[in-house]
Amino acid sequence: MRGGRGVPRDRLVELFWPGRQRRSAQGNFHPTLSYIRGALRDVSEGQVVVVRNALYQLDPDLLLTIDAHRFEALAVEGRTRTKPADRIKTLEEAVALYQGDFLDGRDEPW
Repeated sequence: MRGGRGVPRDRLVELFWPGRQRRSAQGNFHPTLSYIRGALRDVSEGQVVVVRNALYQLDPDLLLTIDAHRFEALAVEGRTRTKPADRIKTLEEAVALYQGDFLDGRDEPW
Protein backbone atom coordinates (compact mmCIF):
# COMPACT_ATOMS: atom_id res chain seq x y z
CA MET A 1 0.00 0.00 0.00
CA ARG A 2 2.62 2.41 -1.05
CA GLY A 3 2.54 5.52 -3.12
CA GLY A 4 -1.17 5.37 -3.92
CA ARG A 5 -0.84 1.94 -5.47
CA GLY A 6 -3.16 -0.77 -4.27
CA VAL A 7 -2.40 -4.39 -3.49
CA PRO A 8 -4.51 -7.37 -4.59
CA ARG A 9 -6.20 -9.37 -1.83
CA ASP A 10 -4.27 -12.54 -2.72
CA ARG A 11 -0.95 -10.74 -2.26
CA LEU A 12 -2.02 -9.43 1.15
CA VAL A 13 -3.12 -12.93 2.14
CA GLU A 14 0.32 -14.27 1.15
CA LEU A 15 2.08 -11.55 3.15
CA PHE A 16 0.02 -11.85 6.33
CA TRP A 17 -0.42 -15.64 6.39
CA PRO A 18 2.56 -17.19 4.60
CA GLY A 19 2.54 -20.94 4.36
CA ARG A 20 -1.10 -21.28 5.42
CA GLN A 21 -3.60 -23.16 3.35
CA ARG A 22 -5.08 -20.72 0.85
CA ARG A 23 -8.70 -21.24 1.94
CA SER A 24 -7.86 -20.85 5.63
CA ALA A 25 -5.79 -17.73 5.02
CA GLN A 26 -8.48 -16.16 2.83
CA GLY A 27 -11.01 -16.85 5.58
CA ASN A 28 -8.90 -14.70 7.91
CA PHE A 29 -8.74 -11.77 5.51
CA HIS A 30 -12.09 -10.02 5.93
CA PRO A 31 -12.28 -10.35 9.74
CA THR A 32 -8.75 -8.95 9.95
CA LEU A 33 -9.59 -6.11 7.56
CA SER A 34 -12.66 -5.31 9.66
CA TYR A 35 -10.52 -5.24 12.81
CA ILE A 36 -7.97 -2.91 11.15
CA ARG A 37 -10.70 -0.58 9.94
CA GLY A 38 -12.23 -0.51 13.42
CA ALA A 39 -8.90 0.24 15.05
CA LEU A 40 -8.30 3.12 12.65
CA ARG A 41 -11.81 4.54 13.03
CA ASP A 42 -10.63 6.69 15.95
CA VAL A 43 -8.10 8.53 13.78
CA SER A 44 -10.24 9.19 10.73
CA GLU A 45 -13.81 10.12 9.92
CA GLY A 46 -13.78 7.99 6.77
CA GLN A 47 -12.37 4.64 5.80
CA VAL A 48 -8.58 4.48 5.95
CA VAL A 49 -8.29 1.26 3.94
CA VAL A 50 -10.30 1.35 0.72
CA VAL A 51 -10.80 -0.97 -2.23
CA ARG A 52 -10.50 0.46 -5.72
CA ASN A 53 -10.46 -1.71 -8.81
CA ALA A 54 -10.08 -4.83 -6.61
CA LEU A 55 -6.94 -3.37 -5.03
CA TYR A 56 -6.62 -2.52 -1.32
CA GLN A 57 -4.90 0.71 -0.41
CA LEU A 58 -4.75 3.51 2.08
CA ASP A 59 -7.29 6.11 1.01
CA PRO A 60 -5.28 8.51 -1.19
CA ASP A 61 -7.72 11.32 -0.36
CA LEU A 62 -6.78 11.26 3.32
CA LEU A 63 -4.03 13.51 4.60
CA LEU A 64 -1.81 10.85 6.13
CA THR A 65 1.79 11.12 7.19
CA ILE A 66 3.70 7.87 7.02
CA ASP A 67 6.98 8.10 8.88
CA ALA A 68 8.88 5.90 6.42
CA HIS A 69 7.81 8.08 3.50
CA ARG A 70 8.68 11.23 5.45
CA PHE A 71 12.10 9.75 6.31
CA GLU A 72 12.84 8.99 2.65
CA ALA A 73 11.78 12.49 1.57
CA LEU A 74 13.95 14.14 4.23
CA ALA A 75 16.93 11.94 3.32
CA VAL A 76 16.66 13.01 -0.33
CA GLU A 77 16.13 16.64 0.65
CA GLY A 78 19.10 16.55 3.03
CA ARG A 79 21.42 15.25 0.32
CA THR A 80 20.39 18.06 -2.03
CA ARG A 81 20.86 20.94 0.45
CA THR A 82 23.82 23.11 -0.49
CA LYS A 83 24.49 24.72 2.90
CA PRO A 84 26.10 22.29 5.37
CA ALA A 85 24.00 23.61 8.28
CA ASP A 86 20.77 23.06 6.32
CA ARG A 87 21.94 19.60 5.26
CA ILE A 88 22.69 18.63 8.87
CA LYS A 89 19.40 20.02 10.17
CA THR A 90 17.35 18.15 7.55
CA LEU A 91 19.21 14.87 8.04
CA GLU A 92 18.89 15.17 11.82
CA GLU A 93 15.14 15.60 11.36
CA ALA A 94 15.10 12.38 9.33
CA VAL A 95 17.13 10.48 11.93
CA ALA A 96 14.81 11.70 14.71
CA LEU A 97 11.95 9.80 13.02
CA TYR A 98 13.69 6.45 13.57
CA GLN A 99 12.19 4.57 16.51
CA GLY A 100 13.67 1.12 15.98
CA ASP A 101 13.46 -1.63 13.39
CA PHE A 102 9.99 -2.23 11.96
CA LEU A 103 8.38 -5.17 13.77
CA ASP A 104 11.63 -5.92 15.56
CA GLY A 105 11.71 -9.44 16.94
CA ARG A 106 9.02 -10.76 14.62
CA ASP A 107 9.72 -13.77 12.39
CA GLU A 108 7.35 -12.85 9.58
CA PRO A 109 9.08 -12.24 6.23
CA TRP A 110 8.06 -8.58 5.82
